[in-house]
Amino acid sequence: MWTREMVKSRGKSVFYTNRGGTILACFLATVLGAIGSGFDFVFRNAEYFSAIPALISIAVLIFITLPVQVGLSRFVLNNDEGKADLGDLFCAYRENLSNVIIVMFQMVLFIFLWTLLLVVPGIIKAYQYKFVPYLVAENPDISWNEAKELSTRMTDGEKWNLFVLDLSWIGWVLLGGLTFGILNIFFVTPYMVQTEAEVYRVLAQRIGGGEDFSSWDSKDNYGAYAGGGNGDAYGGSTGAAPFTPSTAPSADQGFDMPDGDDAKENVTDVETEVFSEYTESSGEAEKQEPQQSADGDVSEAKAAGEEKSQDDRDFDI
Repeated sequence: MWTREMVKSRGKSVFYTNRGGTILACFLATVLGAIGSGFDFVFRNAEYFSAIPALISIAVLIFITLPVQVGLSRFVLNNDEGKADLGDLFCAYRENLSNVIIVMFQMVLFIFLWTLLLVVPGIIKAYQYKFVPYLVAENPDISWNEAKELSTRMTDGEKWNLFVLDLSWIGWVLLGGLTFGILNIFFVTPYMVQTEAEVYRVLAQRIGGGEDFSSWDSKDNYGAYAGGGNGDAYGGSTGAAPFTPSTAPSADQGFDMPDGDDAKENVTDVETEVFSEYTESSGEAEKQEPQQSADGDVSEAKAAGEEKSQDDRDFDI
């Protein structure tokens, strides 16, 4: 189980460990993603070039915006492990770019088609496929069907929580607008992106990958949380096999977690065992105490007898 306070606290802590790099990565991703909009703004009033803005925008979306979005996901995931590099922003161009483009374009296309039906179904699908970029970032060879299935399982029952998390940023975004976007560049956007990566870690763990920091203490330094190692969940730096639907436990399988009654029984067994050990140790101590008292009495009697014998010898002399 995760809470907004937990993931936000964790996201802010990780962001602060690499503040400059995270700010620069988010700024570059925003600028590169806005190139298509810039072309559309330049040519929108030219009748001769009426078709060009749309074509350029689509080309920029396919070959720049989507790969860089995957790269930013790789950056914040590595940032969580303390090994982020600005080159992660362009990792898609080095690792199976064609598959990255195919998967990401299908994600955008399906969300767009669902939005044409009604706005609400489009929003639901946007949250359903929310973690596809992270899955592609950790496994560039993953197929669209696998990424879609994993993201669907990760967001199952969590869409409302994710929506509320996004709503909680409204105050920060409005405050950033009052500073003409300066606050958004240097704090709000990196904070939001890193927090989303922490949510991904929690939900990935729920279906058999990633990490769980549910007992993470915000007062501790970065990395001081329960949950294990920091390896890539889907075949990253640790060298583990890629995480796919075939290797992930199904939702019906659940997790090996005790329910309330089992937990109570476990606690009762532990208390009984501890009490038994305490009783045995107390009994041994009680047995040893009389023995020590008896040994002391014998020693005192011997000493008294020796003293009396000495007095008798002195008297005889």
